[in-house]
Amino acid sequence: MPKTIFTEIDIARAISVLAERIAAAHPGPALKNCALIGILPRGAPIAKRIAHYIQKTYNVTLPVGQLDVSLYRDNFLRKDTYVTLEETDIPFSLKHKTLILLNDIFCEGKGVRAALNTLMDYDSPERIELAVILDVGQRKLPIYPDYVVEKIATHETETVETKLFEINGEDSITLIEALSSTQKV
Repeated sequence: MPKTIFTEIDIARAISVLAERIAAAHPGPALKNCALIGILPRGAPIAKRIAHYIQKTYNVTLPVGQLDVSLYRDNFLRKDTYVTLEETDIPFSLKHKTLILLNDIFCEGKGVRAALNTLMDYDSPERIELAVILDVGQRKLPIYPDYVVEKIATHETETVETKLFEINGEDSITLIEALSSTQKV
């Protein structure tokens, strides 16, 4: 049975929490040196929402980009995997920027590793940080988010599904438990 972890209201709160933590970590002029890049597909709308919040609250306009990491994922070369490429759009220089990668969920760290590898094809920022709404505790790489709204422990047979209004017409994060062999229909 799916369990809703974040409702629409919770996601709105999570956006404001991440924006406030980013602003607190980069006070004054340092905030103007930050840039947001959302890992596609769900990190891009989150980055735009955080940029909007910071603009409205701090009157600072942060550059926002989006990054497709599909070609850098370790499952790209599997024969049974079909990859749909999306448009990477980074309309600003990364040089001398504090780059904040954004995503909905942090699980194993493989998506973030792919994002870091992808970024190396562009430019070298001064610093890279990671912000996520939810850390589900299945880390396989020594990568840790700098900003996390909530951590939960999940089993590797469970999946977490994020829906965002810009993509799915609604905002929610749901934990889906895998069916055991006795539960399968």
